[in-house]
Amino acid sequence: MRSTAKGRVFGILLAIWVLNLSASQAFGAEKITVGTVGKNQGFLPIWVGQHKGFFKEKGLDVVTAPVLNLDVETKALLAGTFQFSTGAAPGVVLVVEQGQDLKIIAALNNAPGLSLVGRKEYKTLEDLKGTTLGVAGLRGAVTVLMQEILRSKGFESPRDYKMVPMGTTQERMLALETGNVSAVMLLIPTNYMAMDKGYPELVSFHQYVKDYHFAGVNVVGKWARENPGKVVDFLEGVLRANRWIRESRKEAVEIAAREAGVPVEYADRTYDYYITNKIQPLDGTVSEKGVQKAIENLGELGDLKRPYPPASKYIDMSYLREAQKRVFGR
Repeated sequence: MRSTAKGRVFGILLAIWVLNLSASQAFGAEKITVGTVGKNQGFLPIWVGQHKGFFKEKGLDVVTAPVLNLDVETKALLAGTFQFSTGAAPGVVLVVEQGQDLKIIAALNNAPGLSLVGRKEYKTLEDLKGTTLGVAGLRGAVTVLMQEILRSKGFESPRDYKMVPMGTTQERMLALETGNVSAVMLLIPTNYMAMDKGYPELVSFHQYVKDYHFAGVNVVGKWARENPGKVVDFLEGVLRANRWIRESRKEAVEIAAREAGVPVEYADRTYDYYITNKIQPLDGTVSEKGVQKAIENLGELGDLKRPYPPASKYIDMSYLREAQKRVFGR
């Protein structure tokens, strides 16, 4: 029943995007749809590119299409419904290993903005033994990271804890508040909101994971090779947005708050996390070390066999280098 409902939602979204495409073509703009899992401030460069007209100036009508999970996003990208997706490295790696032609072409976030937040009665990680944790998906990047951190503390799944997939960070927050799970993984700034309500932060992912390709720009290789100009134009818009964000904090925070649906003060705290800590790279360069870390995580979970493939197998920064020349003169 649940999957049927999700199918209906996805069908409605597709119909809306098709209508938007027709309208866009009528005005001469090239429709570009970017898939995102939920709405969070990690996607701020794309939102700014839309609001400030950086994409429009290149003849691109860019829309973001939030979906419930990585599987839906990936299927839509492979089907051509999305031209770009924003998922983390593990999702791209697994799909490529299944024979698909996907490439990571730029980075949006080179570290996870995540916390494991517990119900108020759970004060330490040890308290979580024998309980159920709410996760985005059973095999997603976020879950892989959580399992690695918990393993370093002596926890193994399913021996010490169970996991239940619960969709977006907002849905996981609701599950925490209603007491359906003992703890959930929350993205910034939802984790800040939870902590301000008295829910304890049991793990800050940033303390453990410093370099990890957590969100980027992904594309089907064939489509990119057939449309190199559009790919470079889109990346140019993203890089111009990155530069503008650093020059215009107040307005950038206001855009983030409006798009993510959070109070301005939380968007401002999130700005510090992403920009002040240099987690959102100015020039969009993909960290090979961060992608390799994701590959190793997948190997530890049994999804890849040794010898592990190199990160370069999944990355193509040729389009990004051209966009960097346009924006930064290098």
